[in-house]
Amino acid sequence: MDDIERELRQVQLQRERSALERELARKSALQWIRKVARTVSQLAAGAAKHMFLVLRFFARQWKLLLVPAVATASAVGAIAWNEKLRLQRYETEEAAFVSKKCEQPGASRSCRSPGASAQDQFLCMQARQEEMICRLGASAEFGRMHGR
Repeated sequence: MDDIERELRQVQLQRERSALERELARKSALQWIRKVARTVSQLAAGAAKHMFLVLRFFARQWKLLLVPAVATASAVGAIAWNEKLRLQRYETEEAAFVSKKCEQPGASRSCRSPGASAQDQFLCMQARQEEMICRLGASAEFGRMHGR
């Protein structure tokens, strides 16, 4: 009978030991989860604190931000304005060069009349084509002269 009681006692002890090991593993997992949650919340709190400090610094030092921003915007605006003026000058000079190069004093006005003959229309079309070729060539020549 002692042997049976001893075996029952050992089985009961093994069950208790297994239950304690499971409980210990569960507590260990919960403790690990708490540590991770605490670390994450501390990181979030630290990040929020630093963000607040940075925002507070910029709120106090707004002049330090405003002056470079205005200076940068002014510089970019001046550069864009100068580029626009340069481009307008270039286009004006190009138009003058092309019109001087391709000027045709003998262009007939019969091209504009609605009742022009087929031969006049053909000649007008040919003159327009020659003028277009001349304008393209003059524009390309102007571009080569000015390094474009």
